[in-house]
Amino acid sequence: MENFIQVQLFTEEECSAILDMPKISQDRSTIGKPYTENWINGKKGVGIQDTIIVPEKWVTDRIDSIRPIQNFASTTGSWPLVYKEYWTDHYAGYHTDGVRGIKRVGISISLNDEYEGGKLQFASWKYQGYSENSIKDVEVDTPIGVATIFPIFIPHRVTKVTAGIRKQLVTWLTGPQLNW
Repeated sequence: MENFIQVQLFTEEECSAILDMPKISQDRSTIGKPYTENWINGKKGVGIQDTIIVPEKWVTDRIDSIRPIQNFASTTGSWPLVYKEYWTDHYAGYHTDGVRGIKRVGISISLNDEYEGGKLQFASWKYQGYSENSIKDVEVDTPIGVATIFPIFIPHRVTKVTAGIRKQLVTWLTGPQLNW
């Protein structure tokens, strides 16, 4: 089984419309169940402002259409739509999207292609004995409007952007609170 599924969710024109939708800033620790400590790539996540897209209904309806096609987890809701920009020299190191809480399935959607670098990669491994060479980077093509759907516990990253600005919509399908 692949670590991810991809589906063409939006057209290029629809991605442009999403980029034009209103945006608000919100402390990421207040978006879901409030928390006081969260670490992403070695940085404390409390107090970090996320840019949230205030979507029109057709956008959330389209994202909700993913629920029946993904087979990673049972889900009952959706997280707000987070807008991310990766500028030249920006990247996100390998991380998971929180293995506790309510997030279950990650969704990453490219809204543009006017950048270089900034590749989405997943860690993939198959047991071949104890060896550093058993972990491989799997690079994923991310055309405009294509949703990459994956379980939140799969390590993933975005490589360094070398030119332009990578514009991304990310969200999560959610489920009941995990307490482990």
